[in-house]
Amino acid sequence: NKYTPQTYNLITNNCNNFSDDVAKFLLDKPIPSHITGLPQEAMSTPLGQMMRPMLESMQHQMGGAVPWGSAPLNLPPINNNAQMEEIPDGQETKDIEDAKKEIEKAKKNATSTSVSTSNGMQHQDLKSTASSSSSNRPTSPPPLHHHQTLHLKMLKAEAKMFLQKDPDYSKFVALVKTYNKKIQAKAASAALAPETITALDQIKANLGKPSVSIPAPLEAALFDAIASWPVKLLFPVLCVYQAVLLRPENRTIVAKKFDKLLPKLLTMLEEQAKAPTQMATLCLFCNLLHESSMCHTLIHHEAFLEAVVSALESKSDLVRFPAARVALNLAIAFPKDGGADGVMMLGSILPTSVSEEKNPDIAYFMTLALGQLIFCNDDAVEVVSAMDFRAAPVAASFAKHKKAKVASKLGTLAHEVDLLLEAGGEIEELN
Repeated sequence: NKYTPQTYNLITNNCNNFSDDVAKFLLDKPIPSHITGLPQEAMSTPLGQMMRPMLESMQHQMGGAVPWGSAPLNLPPINNNAQMEEIPDGQETKDIEDAKKEIEKAKKNATSTSVSTSNGMQHQDLKSTASSSSSNRPTSPPPLHHHQTLHLKMLKAEAKMFLQKDPDYSKFVALVKTYNKKIQAKAASAALAPETITALDQIKANLGKPSVSIPAPLEAALFDAIASWPVKLLFPVLCVYQAVLLRPENRTIVAKKFDKLLPKLLTMLEEQAKAPTQMATLCLFCNLLHESSMCHTLIHHEAFLEAVVSALESKSDLVRFPAARVALNLAIAFPKDGGADGVMMLGSILPTSVSEEKNPDIAYFMTLALGQLIFCNDDAVEVVSAMDFRAAPVAASFAKHKKAKVASKLGTLAHEVDLLLEAGGEIEELN
């Protein structure tokens, strides 16, 4: 009675435990401990500790139900002296050759299909199909996810990454010059050279204009300052470098040396760092996520994702606001077909963050991030649905807020997020 649908437990009594007992019975030795110990190892990580309550809640809601029903699994006798059917000589080779022929035949019969994309929705180009040769059989277009059939005007209009831009960077340039004097007094070799300060003065009025290029030596000098200056003096440098990253060509340059920059940036997201420094670093990450290779690194970087989750829980509005925008960029960047731990991490923290948020501007970006995360993403829908979250009550709590315009937008957005959750995941709907 140890292995029945009722006693199944994803963490403590699962298929690996069953395999372990079978191996002991048949071979008198267990399976490797790194397999049976995997759930406990996973649950001991920060992500595992975060996910455990959700997994246990899902297990409780399932009530031990498993696909094959409520009866114990009965295996056939082990030693029944049954003889295996022999495969005739050459039959295996013939089967493989026949399979290859079928694959080649399918390739020849397939016709190319033009696919256009609009707001994440894919459809077959009918003109292309009509003009294709009648001798070729057109392939069926990929089916639409049912989320794409919903009326989601705001979510679709806002399905773009946020690029952080300040209206006036000259104040940060003035701070860089002030802090640079402190660096000169303590570690002259790390200070910005006079020609770098001159270049900053010359371009400060145009820092926020992506059409105006940044001299390569200036970008390199600011990069080196981030790497070598003390964290407590880096706030204005980060803000100026954020402006540098408004330009795609500079993001491409930074991507080539990102591995040298990332460790230092992560130290500036630690809880002991001051709120302005955390804010400037998160704003910088907003812009870094716009470059494909750095984005790919970050959406799979556990320490970075944990830092974002921690920032979403910060007591400071200065930190939560840019953290919500980083979460939005991540939600848009995550693959929709699973395979990203960040989907589970954000999916498990955003509902709580949205529910507890008191600032309507921050609540709006958090809700927008949540909507982009669950849109056409069945894994995210499953995680958020397990938490019994709905966005409408959150929006209602801001209905009489003095920021009426933001509150109104939040109400519309909350309605669309709830539509996605009520529609459920594609797999759930098929079932």
